[in-house]
Amino acid sequence: MFLRSRGVDLATAFVLDWIPEQGEDIYTVLDGDLRVLVVELPRGDGDAPPSVAETPIADYRRAVSRRSRLVRLRFAVAEDLVSRASQSE
Repeated sequence: MFLRSRGVDLATAFVLDWIPEQGEDIYTVLDGDLRVLVVELPRGDGDAPPSVAETPIADYRRAVSRRSRLVRLRFAVAEDLVSRASQSE
């Protein structure tokens, strides 16, 4: 529900990473071919709103090029799936 309210098309959204922390869960989500969202969902307190940081896809692509092979591969697969989903529409 939260991602939809941010304009994310769930048909082309892919979770690139998930980090469970003590006070929150942090998700990195590819939103189609537009942007990458880093969403921090607080645990326990249902009233606390999630925080979101948006990164343009070009900036994220540059940053991911310096990360591990697994991270680069995961991103490349997600981009390919987005491309295929866009072509089938």
